Amino acid sequence: MLKIRYFFILIAVSLTVLAQEPVVIVKNIVPNGSFENYRKKSGNIKQAIPWQQIASVDFYQEPISNDTSSQKGARTGSCYAGLRFQKKYKEFLQVKLAEPLHRGTTYEFEMYIRLAFWSNASLKSFGALFTKVGYKSQGDVVRSALIDSVSKKGSFINGYRWFKISGKYLADGGEKYVTIGNFSPNVKKDMVRMNVFKFGFKEAYYFIDDISFVKAKEVVEK
Repeated sequence: MLKIRYFFILIAVSLTVLAQEPVVIVKNIVPNGSFENYRKKSGNIKQAIPWQQIASVDFYQEPISNDTSSQKGARTGSCYAGLRFQKKYKEFLQVKLAEPLHRGTTYEFEMYIRLAFWSNASLKSFGALFTKVGYKSQGDVVRSALIDSVSKKGSFINGYRWFKISGKYLADGGEKYVTIGNFSPNVKKDMVRMNVFKFGFKEAYYFIDDISFVKAKEVVEK
């Protein structure tokens, strides 16, 4: 009986300690960050509400039939997006955030990208831009409003596997949109040919999935 009594006392103490631990709130303010919610099956990203496109952004609900990559299809779930980059052409994903950013607050951004198997070039940089009215042109790109990852190995390839791009962002205040893509003023110079012995047309195509943007270390005491 004494052992049973000690057992129940231990359980009660453990529950009390757990109840006093802070609750970590993880609220993704990028709506539909994994693209799983959509109106109907379509190749247009506009079906994945409320996402918008700059140029023409592809939308996938299943793996591409001839994709033989080890991690084909979405990173999680079944849906993902695709962005195309050529020497004088590039595409962007854009969405209005669930709430405006608060001045002086630090946020943590994260997304996963994967180079498409048919690409004959890759990019040196890839990132996210935070603005009050959305991206319109290269003139909207301000370094302080940008999380821009630059490849340490020359360009983003990673064996056609998913990999994470992330960073912290200190809000100026009032930013309402996030735009995803390549923000180099000259995308041609940002492209690396994968086979240096082949000349002519170059294209880098990246799949995108699992985008999140949360307040850094947001903790609420019970």
